[in-house]
Amino acid sequence: MPTGPTGLGTSAARLGFSPGTSPSRRAGPSPGAGPSPDAATSQPDDFLRFRQEVVRAGYPRRIAALTDGYRPSSDPARVRAEACSLRAELATFGIQRDLAYIECMCTYRQLMIPVDEADLGMALSRSILLPTIVDDSCDQGPEAAFRAVRAAMLKGVGRSRQARVILGSALHPQSVYTEHMFNEFSPFCSANFLGLYKTFYYQSLFGVILESAFTPDARDDVDTEYVRVRSGFGEYYATAMSVAYRCLSFDDNMPHWGATLGHWGNYVNDVNDLMSFYKEILGGEFTTSRIYRNAIQHGMSLTDSYEEVFQRAVAGFDRIRELGTSAQRPHLLHYLQGFVHWHLTSRRYRWAELIASS
Repeated sequence: MPTGPTGLGTSAARLGFSPGTSPSRRAGPSPGAGPSPDAATSQPDDFLRFRQEVVRAGYPRRIAALTDGYRPSSDPARVRAEACSLRAELATFGIQRDLAYIECMCTYRQLMIPVDEADLGMALSRSILLPTIVDDSCDQGPEAAFRAVRAAMLKGVGRSRQARVILGSALHPQSVYTEHMFNEFSPFCSANFLGLYKTFYYQSLFGVILESAFTPDARDDVDTEYVRVRSGFGEYYATAMSVAYRCLSFDDNMPHWGATLGHWGNYVNDVNDLMSFYKEILGGEFTTSRIYRNAIQHGMSLTDSYEEVFQRAVAGFDRIRELGTSAQRPHLLHYLQGFVHWHLTSRRYRWAELIASS
């Protein structure tokens, strides 16, 4: 990962990748430059043309500008140490993941929530890694999310007709590891916050379940915006900061969190949607994305839908920063910028290819 300041014009130079490496509101340049594909009739070739329009409209540079002045806080040695420990730990629970997969999420945590205490860092990285594992396992259907919800919410149910299903859910490796994750997290927070943190986690699984109702042509009546808010883990990821920095403690700063959590939820989803589109096109998953579904459901072009998400991401970035105190603002800004930086530099999202061609 880059170790110097990032921002407009610096990210691509520090990536060291070459093109092809694999690992409505308006502002700025018009995203409609050139012919916009009609989302209602889009095919894979149209999606690749949309990718070209995103580059032509300058989005790689406009998005990278959000990281101007950001100094990455990840240490490759600490990333590797955390990842190796977590990989071995997962294996004891019967969960197998490649080391590179785990390193990706440990880098995520260190770029956004740097801490000096090793045990706290491990607890934070573990709590960020698991939702990714669960979410990825739900690609084949909602059963994994249902299982995790059942394991947590049906404890103590007596004489249930579904007793065997409940027991099977509770003993599933991901469910057992979820309980371990929260147990290891608990020494670093109050009981009040732990209850809320678990609530944020499980409510996002509900959104993952609802996503399974999407149809490939996006012409269903499922409320895309509601499902996206529910499935994004936005509050869960953002409030992890409250155990890392005293000035953001949830118990002591509820007015702040009450003012910002809605913006955080949108920001996490918006940035992820903006920066996942290319990966989703290449993976054949773009038709389930919010950008595509909103274009279909609201009669918009893909570029108009993309611009709308971009504008809301920028507005959320500015609002969260404005709502912080002088003590909170450095931590908030580091997280906001680190989230963008991680997407820009992670092979998972392949933005090196877009930046190199912009």
